[in-house]
Amino acid sequence: MAAIWMLVLAGAIAAVLMLRGLGAATEATDQADDLRNRLLMESAIETVMADRQFNGPRGRWWLLPATGDVDVDGVKVEVRLSSESGRLDINEADPALIDRALIGLGLAGVDRAALIAHLRGLRSQGGRIGSFAELRRLVDGAGGRACALEALTFSSALAEPGGGELNDALAKALGRTVVNGANPATAGSTLRFEIMSAGGAPAVRLVRSGISSGAIEVLDHSSGKLCQ
Repeated sequence: MAAIWMLVLAGAIAAVLMLRGLGAATEATDQADDLRNRLLMESAIETVMADRQFNGPRGRWWLLPATGDVDVDGVKVEVRLSSESGRLDINEADPALIDRALIGLGLAGVDRAALIAHLRGLRSQGGRIGSFAELRRLVDGAGGRACALEALTFSSALAEPGGGELNDALAKALGRTVVNGANPATAGSTLRFEIMSAGGAPAVRLVRSGISSGAIEVLDHSSGKLCQ
């Protein structure tokens, strides 16, 4: 009987060790996939920014918004590039203008009033929205016919969105003329990369480059799509 119990115990220990090994292997695989996806995205960003730096108006990524594929070692990475200057800066715009934009985006009155009140309170204390996560929390639950995160930003430093770069959703919300075309970004503008690699999760990156040096600075990032 003791021998049987020893065999049962040994089997149980072996099973636990196998499960732990399987869990560790799965975690390692997931980490490797995440790293691969991140490197693909970073390479795609560097490729696009290099094209803008060296090819200028002759390049495929000069006029915005622009959409296309970037080949990274045989892997296709889908990129949508746009300028934050064409979006409404939640930190700089007049609250009345923000309220009007949110009405156009279909946000309900009660939710919209709460958002504007929270924003006024934040500003009165010298606070700012500084990330996609904070911006998402600000508009979370407000609903609407369009995704407010597509029309809003926290990084343009403009009191009014740029005319030639005006985001289509924001233009409609404000009742302005929608220009279906592409324009060059204002020098020094922050750019929004919406990226998807084959087999990887989508992500969003805010990127700025030095006007003369070309050095790339990632201001913020968000996993997943901002707008579903």
